[in-house]
Amino acid sequence: MSIESLKVAIIGSGMIANAAHIPAWKDADGAEVIGVMDVNGDSAAATASRHHIPNTYTDVERMLADLRPDVVSVCSPAAYHKQHTLAALRAGAHVLCEKPVTPKYEDAVEMFDVASASGRHLFVGQSMRFYNQIAAARELAASGELGEMYCAEASRLRRRGVPRHGLFHISAHSGGGVLYDMGTHVLDTVLWVMGNPTVVAASGMTYRKLAVRDEGLLMSTVESGAFAGVFDPRPYDIREFDVDDMAAAFLRLENGGT
Repeated sequence: MSIESLKVAIIGSGMIANAAHIPAWKDADGAEVIGVMDVNGDSAAATASRHHIPNTYTDVERMLADLRPDVVSVCSPAAYHKQHTLAALRAGAHVLCEKPVTPKYEDAVEMFDVASASGRHLFVGQSMRFYNQIAAARELAASGELGEMYCAEASRLRRRGVPRHGLFHISAHSGGGVLYDMGTHVLDTVLWVMGNPTVVAASGMTYRKLAVRDEGLLMSTVESGAFAGVFDPRPYDIREFDVDDMAAAFLRLENGGT
C-alpha cells in the first residue's frame, strides 16, 4: 500500500492529536484523515472542524466499522492504548500508537503479538529518535568512534512543568506520571544510542513531593509542557494529582554495561 492511498483515523482529540498527528498526516501527500473519535463529543467535533475532518465519533468500534481506515493514530491517554490499538488492529488497520505503548509489559507483548498475527504494523511514537541531534549521536556511537559504551547517563527536567491540560496527573487514565510521560523518552533514547542492549535488571524509585503542593502558581499551558494543540484545556485540580513527579532508575545490561 502506498502513501497515496492511505485513509487515516484518529483516536483521541487532545494536544498530541491536534499539534502533531493530524497536521503530520495532512502534510503527507495522498494521506487523508477521514475521522476522529473521542469520548468527549464536543472535543471531537471541535477538532474535526479545526482540521476539516469529515467524520466524528464517540465510539471506537463504530468508527472502525463505518470508516474501515488503513491506519489509525492512537492518541488517547496511556491507560487506553491497549484497547484502542487492539480494536484498530483487529479491524485491519495499521497503528501508530503514542508513547508509552502501554503501562504494563504483558499488555505491550500482547499488542505486538496481535499485530504480528494480523499482518499489521504497530509503530510506537518514540519521537526523539527522529531528532537530528539524537540521530547524529546514534550514528556516532554506531561508528565505533566512542569505543565501548559501557556506561551512560541520561536525564530530563521540566521545571514546574506539571501538565495541566489533560489527564497526565491522574493514574487511572495515564497509568503513571513523569516516568511514563518523560521517562519513556529518556530511556528509549539512551538505550537506542547505545545500540539497544538487552536490560537484564532494573531498580528504581518514584516520588510525589513537589507537584502536590498547592502553591497558587499561575502557569500557562506552554509552561506546563504544551507548546501547541491545547484549545479547551480540562480544568486542573491539584487534588486529583496521584502520580509520580520524579523518577530515578539504575539499569544493568546484558553486555555488562550500565
